[in-house]
Amino acid sequence: MAIDIKSARFKKGDRVSRMALGTYNGYFLHPNKKKLHKKTMCYNDYSSHWIVGIIYEWNEKKETRDMVVIKTICVGEKWQFAGRISGSGDTENIGGMDSLKRLQARESEFKNNEEFEKYWRDYCIRHPRRGTKIPTD
Repeated sequence: MAIDIKSARFKKGDRVSRMALGTYNGYFLHPNKKKLHKKTMCYNDYSSHWIVGIIYEWNEKKETRDMVVIKTICVGEKWQFAGRISGSGDTENIGGMDSLKRLQARESEFKNNEEFEKYWRDYCIRHPRRGTKIPTD
């Protein structure tokens, strides 16, 4: 099992910033190639991929030690938190959902992990980046 700690800023109401849930290129696009942990592990070596999502509020007017307040923590599998939009505009990151209620309830935009992985691997091929190596197998 792999566990990633991610964060999202609470906006207002039900809205949070999209967590960047990891790259959709590289190790994710080539899940059987040893690209992780000094090239000793691959994406598929892990039985599941989990996210601990820290949702925080930011108040820059407060003293430094009080600027950040944790609003809630959400835990679920990566596919349960993923959306269908890139996480951070100019990078190769899988974007998370921007609804706090859906994150807390793990109301995914995908039916299962297989649908999630297919979507994001196809996304990478449809939107190749410089250096993207399209799988040949």
